Formats: sequence, C-alpha cells, structure tokens
Amino acid sequence: MKIIFLGTLLLSLSFSTPLRSQNIGINTNTPQATLDVRGNQRFGGSAKYITFDSISGRVGFAPSLGDKISLWSNSTNSYGFGIQGSLLQVHTDIAAADIAFGHGSSTSFNETMRITGAGNLGIGILAPYAPLTFNNNLGEKISLYGSQGSTYGFAVQGGLLQIHSSNIGSDIGLGSGTSTSFSEVMRIKGAGYVGIGTTSTRGKLSIESSDGASFPQLHIQQTATTDYARVRLTNGNSATNGRYWDIGSYIDPFNAQIDRLSFFNPAGGEALSLTGDGFANITKLAAAGNPGQPGQILQSGGVSGSLSWRDVNQNFLFQQASAAITLTSGAQSIPGIDAQNFVVVNPTQLLLTFSAEFSRGLFSPAQYPVITASIYRSSTFLRTVHLHGLLISNLVSSETITLSASIIIPNPTGGVYSIECNTSKLNSDGVSTLRHAQLFVQSIAN
Repeated sequence: MKIIFLGTLLLSLSFSTPLRSQNIGINTNTPQATLDVRGNQRFGGSAKYITFDSISGRVGFAPSLGDKISLWSNSTNSYGFGIQGSLLQVHTDIAAADIAFGHGSSTSFNETMRITGAGNLGIGILAPYAPLTFNNNLGEKISLYGSQGSTYGFAVQGGLLQIHSSNIGSDIGLGSGTSTSFSEVMRIKGAGYVGIGTTSTRGKLSIESSDGASFPQLHIQQTATTDYARVRLTNGNSATNGRYWDIGSYIDPFNAQIDRLSFFNPAGGEALSLTGDGFANITKLAAAGNPGQPGQILQSGGVSGSLSWRDVNQNFLFQQASAAITLTSGAQSIPGIDAQNFVVVNPTQLLLTFSAEFSRGLFSPAQYPVITASIYRSSTFLRTVHLHGLLISNLVSSETITLSASIIIPNPTGGVYSIECNTSKLNSDGVSTLRHAQLFVQSIAN
C-alpha cells in the first residue's frame, strides 16, 4: 500500500523511538502499524486529500464510542460521523441544519434527497414539510414490490392519489397485523370489485358479517331531522333524461307509527311506502305487467300459479245527502244521488233499486210524489226509472210512506255510469216532503 500525503512532510520530526519492525510511531513508543500517530493530524496546502492506491485500503478507528470523523466543527458540535451502541450517527452541528444527498461537488451540487434537522425526509424537494415528502412531479412515488412498469405501490396523477397493484389479477387488501399474520377486513379486487368481510366478491360491493342486529351490514344516516335517508338508483343512458328511483327511510322523532320506508321517482313521486304501524301504501298495482280494470281484485294462483285479476260483484250505495226536501211541481235535484258516477267492470247485469220516504203536511191536499232517475253510460243515455207514490192525502201528518222499485239492465257494457236523479209532485197545492232517498246499484260480474 502506498500512502501519499499532499502537503509538506517535515522529515526533521523528532521521533521518540527508533524504527522497530519497520513501524513508525509518532508520540508512541509502541507503534502498532506502519505509521502509528497518537494525537491530531492536519493536512494543508492546495490539495487536502488522502489517497489509497489499493481498493482494499481502509481507515480504521479505535473500538470506542463517540465522534469518529469531524468534517467541520465549532467549539462543541460538528458535521460528521459518530458511533454509539449499535448505531452509526451522521450528524450536523445544530438542529436547524440539514443533511443532503446528491452528486457533483460542494460548490456545484445536484441535490436528490434531504433530511432536515426536524426529521423530515425530502426526495427531490429542498424543503420537506412532512416526515416523508416527494417533489411535485406526477408519476410513481413509492414502489413496494415488482419491477419498472409493474409494481405494487403509490403514485400521483392530476387530482388523483393512486394505490395500485401490479396487474388486474392482483388485489389490494386492508386489515391489521403483519404481512405474514394478516387479519383482512376489506379487499379491492383488481377488476374493480370491493369486498368487506369477504375476499370472494359477488358484485361491485359485497358485504359479509356475522354481526347481530345491533351491527347492520350497511348503515346510512340522514343528519337532517326532517328528511329521508336515501339510496338513488339510475343508469348512464342519456335517454333517461335524469330519471331515477330513490329508496328512502324516514324516522319520526315523536311517532313511530308514521315512520316509513318509501320508493320514489321524479315523475310520480312516492310510489310505494311501508309505514311503522305495518301498512303498505301503493298508488298502482299490476300482475305480470297487467294493471287490470277498476273494480277488479288480485287473485293468487297458489304455490305454483301466478297472480291474476278477477272480476267481482260490485255494490254502490248513493244516499240523499241533504235534509228533507220540500216537494214542488218542478224537478229538484237530490244531492248525494244526482250526478254520481260509478265504474262497472265486465258485468253480466246491473240491478238498480230505488227507495224513498215521503211525509205530508198537516193540511196538504191530495198529492202524488215522484222520483225520476236517468241512467247514462259514458254520457250516453240508457233509460229512465220513475217512482210514483200513492195519494199522499191518505196519510196523517205523523205518518210516512216509503216507495221502492227495482230494475234490471241485462248485458250491460262495462264503463263509467252516471245518474241524473230528481224529485217532484204532480200538483202544486199543499206541502209534502221527501225525507230520505237512496239508490243501491249491484253489478253482477262474469
């Protein structure tokens, strides 16, 4: 090994001991190496270097703890290297000073990494503001495993933090423990599926657990106290023009009976709701796409059958809605019966029954009370029914007379029926009264 000291070596140094075994000692009588110097050394001149000719050459330090190399120092602290128990120290002289890594020279330095005195590590950035800070370039930031172009790691693109696996067949798992003793709680599949409590996803989101009722698999809460918690369902077809379905739940703070689970759409509003007291409210009902006809009922087909609509007998009762009507010779409408509509579905016949109760005044002469009812279907006149009373003079003032009549309309057509009903008397003398009248309609179904 050849050691060159760039500077001046004064050969006139006074050695305290003669040469022994070709070792030279400075400030020591027992040199342990070719040159054994006890004390500080200083190198000066224009070139302050130590050069080793052999690649196996090394500089050794005493096996004691403390500072080993001081690159620059003040009276107490230094930039340099030290040793403590199982620890190599690379240090600056003060807390505000940093340690930088790069290439070039001290006066022409291209920095690539910095450790601040505060303990922050910056890669490609001069002022790291977090324990680990990267520069603002987009792309890969941390590669945990793999080779270039196919890694597990972290990356950044515009407005996006990327956590990625190496390929579409690789997954990302979240959990606790260690790599070899890992308790997984959630998995993101490379194909874009998410599993919570399962590694075998059956849809875009699969949730599995064995928790009881107090820990539901999915909990959605609306923080506004007067609004619904919602789940919105729609698709990406532009032709839908923003249509959607909402499933919403409303919990009333005071009355559990009006709690409700509802299905909404923007066109029809609330279409179906289930209330807290067990009622189901529905605006329309269809069996296998068939909404049926007004007045039909939905019939079960049993275990192996399907739902179907069934015609049933329909009953309609219309009653006089006002107080007693004083009869006149002119026709008077009977409120509650006149101008009433009813819908008949697939009838084989209609049975109409009229009844009316009359009374006379104390000094009323002979009178004949009359009720006339005209039947229409979809504004088309069908027929008129007349009720003619007996001579009302046969009654004393405290008595009443009841008239009734029935008519059968065979083979009618289903549809909207209406009634035009009025009352009168055949002469204009005296006072008599229609106390009560009613019309009962029965539709006999197929």
